[in-house]
Amino acid sequence: TPLIALMLVQSVLGLVWSDQYRDVDWIRATWYGNDWITLIAAVPLLWLGRLHAARGSVRGLLLVLGIAGYAVYNYAFYLFGAALNIFFPVYVAVFLLGIATLGLLLSHLDVTAVAGAFRHETPVRLIGGYLVFVAVGLAIVWLGMWGAYAFAGRPTPIEPEAFKVVAALDLSFMVPTLTVGGVLLWRRRAWGYVIATIAAIQGALY
Repeated sequence: TPLIALMLVQSVLGLVWSDQYRDVDWIRATWYGNDWITLIAAVPLLWLGRLHAARGSVRGLLLVLGIAGYAVYNYAFYLFGAALNIFFPVYVAVFLLGIATLGLLLSHLDVTAVAGAFRHETPVRLIGGYLVFVAVGLAIVWLGMWGAYAFAGRPTPIEPEAFKVVAALDLSFMVPTLTVGGVLLWRRRAWGYVIATIAAIQGALY
C-alpha cells in the first residue's frame, strides 16, 4: 500500500541521509532511533497485518489500525517538531495517509464483529485499567512540568519548544486515546476493543 511504501522510503532515507536532519544532536538521535523502529518493526508489522487482514483476520485488521495510529502520531512529531529539511513533503504525505487509512478502515469497521472475536476470558479490566493508568501518568507528568515552568520558573527537561511539541501531542493524542480505549474496554464496549488495541500497539512501538 502507499502507506507501507512511504514509511519504508522515509525511514531508509532518514537513515542513509541522517545529515539532512538539522536539529540539535539529541533530537537528531531521536529521529535516527525513530527511523530504525519504523524500518525494522512498524513497516514489517504493517505489511504482515495487511496480509492477514486481506484473508479476513481480525487480528490483522487491528494490527493495521494500530500501525496506522503509530504513523499519525510518529509523523506528527516529524512534521511539527523537526527542523525544516528535504524530507518535509514525505512527512506531510505519511501523516495524511495515516489519517486516511484510519478514517477509511474505521468507517467500514464492524465493531461488533471485532469485539466478538475476543474471548470472554480476555482480561479487559486489567488491560483497560493499565491503559488509563498510563494515560493519567502521562497527563500528570506533562502538566506538572508545564506548571513548574509556567508558575515556578523551573526549566523544562528539554528545550521549551521541543517540550511543547512532545507534551502537546501526548496530551491531545495519546492521553485521550488511552483513556477512552481503556474506559470502554473496562466496560466491555465494542469500540473499546478497537480503540484500546490501536492505543496499545502505537504506544508499545513508540
